[in-house]
Parts: sequence; C-alpha cells; structure tokens
Amino acid sequence: MNVGAGSWPRYAGAKSRVAAVRRQLDDALGPMCGGCDGALGVEADHDHFTGLLRRLLSELVLQQDFAV
Repeated sequence: MNVGAGSWPRYAGAKSRVAAVRRQLDDALGPMCGGCDGALGVEADHDHFTGLLRRLLSELVLQQDFAV
C-alpha cells in the first residue's frame, strides 16, 4: 500500500497514533475506495448525524462528486 503524500490520513510514521487508526480502518474496510473499488481510499466518508465512518473514497471518486 502506498502511504505517500496522497494517502489519508497523512503518513506520520509507522508507530504513530494516526498510523494505528489507518491500520484499523484498513483491517475493517480494506484500503480500497468504497465508491469505485479500483483505487486506494484517501478520504474518509462519514455520516454527519452519527459521525460514524462509512468508507474510504479515492481521489477519482471525490473529483467526480460521487454521491450514493
């Protein structure tokens, strides 16, 4: 998995709290985009009422203003 400048959350070191959260997200949802399933998810899509994370979205899906 590419954890460079485009990945969400930004890479902060393998042992950081942010890296631990990203690993948990990858384990639960997988690292791929929940909209297109063809690219790495880089943004968190969440429910604005509950705050719960739904999936990760890729740059391509975000650029297309993908709505589900």
